[in-house]
Amino acid sequence: MKHSIKKIFQNLNTYLLFVLVAATLGLLSIFEHTLSFDKVDNLVNQKKIIASLTKLDKKDLELALILFNGKSTRLHQEIDKLRTMYKYAYMDKYLVHNEKEYLADLDKLSALTDKFNKAAQEYYVDTKNKVLEVKAKKKSRYCF
Repeated sequence: MKHSIKKIFQNLNTYLLFVLVAATLGLLSIFEHTLSFDKVDNLVNQKKIIASLTKLDKKDLELALILFNGKSTRLHQEIDKLRTMYKYAYMDKYLVHNEKEYLADLDKLSALTDKFNKAAQEYYVDTKNKVLEVKAKKKSRYCF
């Protein structure tokens, strides 16, 4: 009888250890899933910012420039937020091993944002000539 009680508790310990590992993996999966939704929300927010940048009115140039600078800075902050979020994406880092690809994509996004900002800067500030204005507007469309 003593031997069977020892065996029962040994099996119980194994079972509880298995449940603990399964629960930890489940929590990690839930955390990763939530983080991926936050990343998608961040990208949707960036898309809205870019859409609002393309609709700034040129009539009040000073206001347009202030709004442009603020939204441009916010775009870069959103990209930095994506970099920060990736620090907590443990499954992506350790199971999928796509860190270099993800960071390269963020660098590309940052470069495209800079290119867009430069084209928008030309459109809002540096265009006195109508021909240059049309060129700058076309250039800003092709950035994204």
